[in-house]
Amino acid sequence: MRFALSSSAAVAFALLVFSAVIVAEIAAAEKAERDQRIAQGQDPGGEDDLADDVRRVLVAMAFSAPLAIGGAAALGLLLARAGRDSS
Repeated sequence: MRFALSSSAAVAFALLVFSAVIVAEIAAAEKAERDQRIAQGQDPGGEDDLADDVRRVLVAMAFSAPLAIGGAAALGLLLARAGRDSS
């Protein structure tokens, strides 16, 4: 049981870190694009693009996280049972 919990916790942590990196990258790219527009004398635009992109990432993670974490827990249980049965 502990193996299943550690597997699912590791997957949850990896998804959290991955999501944070993606959101940070999107924010950096939007800032660079905004700075380039300002340097060219164009309208920098609003924060709507950034908010939409971040929202899409968070929605995708909200849908995929339970599946990935549940799959890791199920695999951990399966492996723990197989290891216990072979002993």
